Amino acid sequence: MRTLPGRPSLRYLKVEAKRRLSAGEFPALHEAQLAIAREHGLPSWTALKQFIDSQPRRAGHAAQQLRWVISRFGGADDPAWVAPADGELREHFDEGFLSAVAPDRLTAMLASRAVLMREELVVTYDMPLHVQAQIAGLRIQASVEAGPPHRLTGLRFRRLGSRITDARVAAPATRTSGEVPAAAAEAADRAFAELGLVGLALAGGTSGSAWTAVRGWPAAEHAGLSRTAAGDMRRSGSSSPTSPDRPSRMRLYAWCSGHSA
Repeated sequence: MRTLPGRPSLRYLKVEAKRRLSAGEFPALHEAQLAIAREHGLPSWTALKQFIDSQPRRAGHAAQQLRWVISRFGGADDPAWVAPADGELREHFDEGFLSAVAPDRLTAMLASRAVLMREELVVTYDMPLHVQAQIAGLRIQASVEAGPPHRLTGLRFRRLGSRITDARVAAPATRTSGEVPAAAAEAADRAFAELGLVGLALAGGTSGSAWTAVRGWPAAEHAGLSRTAAGDMRRSGSSSPTSPDRPSRMRLYAWCSGHSA
């Protein structure tokens, strides 16, 4: 029987069910979901969802930092409000972020949203290093560094309801070449769905063969990316003959939003 991780993700299990359906393991989605539930010792998909929803969850590091931002700048339009000093900002934003967005500019941008930040914050996705939330018609995405003190490395606000017109993002294509390992395909599906990437490419290989899997807008340039990835793998030595017990190497190329407030 499979065991759930400490912070089970229903979204990941949904991706797994769809992947197994696409692979032809099951004739219908509900049968794939039922099988996954039973693999975890539960009688139905509904029971699995209820079990995951009932688990106590401590807010991830990214969610905690986001709540600090909301709390700290929610009163910025009050005449008595005092802006955070440079040192305080550096306790919550990493150096890379503050080199891309200067502290004074960051303070001004966040303070301009003071009225919105007093509305209810609804967290829609919470993982230790990534969080997505909604507040007053805005979608917020935030990420933090892996190690303590888990300062913010990314913070992005987008208005809800805006239509995506670029077909490469609205309906992301997937293109592959070579024999893509199932574990790599699963990792790509999970990363693309959970991190909100606009593009993702994986490449790997052993014993003289190379494979690539490209999803999202970079799929339009799949041929060029495949040549680049294969060349990278050859230069790294993964395409040279290997012993049977030597694991395949894999490289990740990801396209996501940069530092932005």
